[in-house]
Amino acid sequence: VLSSMVIAGMYEDSGSWWTRVGVPAKSGVSGAVLAVVPGWGAIVANSPRLDEAGNSVRASLAIDLLVDRWGLQRTLVLTYGVLAVGILLLTGAETLPVACVFAVVYGFAIGAPLIVNPALTAECMGLANFGAVFGVLTLLNTVGVAIGAVLSGVIYDSVGSYLPAFVLFLVLSVVAGCCGVMARRLRPF
Repeated sequence: VLSSMVIAGMYEDSGSWWTRVGVPAKSGVSGAVLAVVPGWGAIVANSPRLDEAGNSVRASLAIDLLVDRWGLQRTLVLTYGVLAVGILLLTGAETLPVACVFAVVYGFAIGAPLIVNPALTAECMGLANFGAVFGVLTLLNTVGVAIGAVLSGVIYDSVGSYLPAFVLFLVLSVVAGCCGVMARRLRPF
């Protein structure tokens, strides 16, 4: 998959992308660009304006700048950091401007795990049993989302505020980010 992304993932700009940025990437006509950082995870950016090759202008530029200036590992950490910042903003979203900033930041950040998790699973666990492994991870994620919603309600009913739930989710986001950064490819026995 990564070799296909290198060869054709950015359409006719694939060669120049590879020499300039140095990570496999796939662009979509929706404006999304997924860049895979082998051994670590993925970076995703989205902006609907496309260039002549069908690649998102802003998303390509954003990933290019991040990888160029920060390096691969720091860019991946940034992806999870933005998610944590979004949750922090939610704790103070009592006014419309703060709620709007939260919606923008969190909206960009929430898409990253949807792209990072399958890429990390494939990179770390291989493709032989990808369907089964990712299926179990998706099931656990679904159960976690369901429990999180109910738990938030229980916390609110108990203390009259969602703040403890937001703090819990912030901590869990940081832990998830650390796990993603520490993920390594399995070595054969």
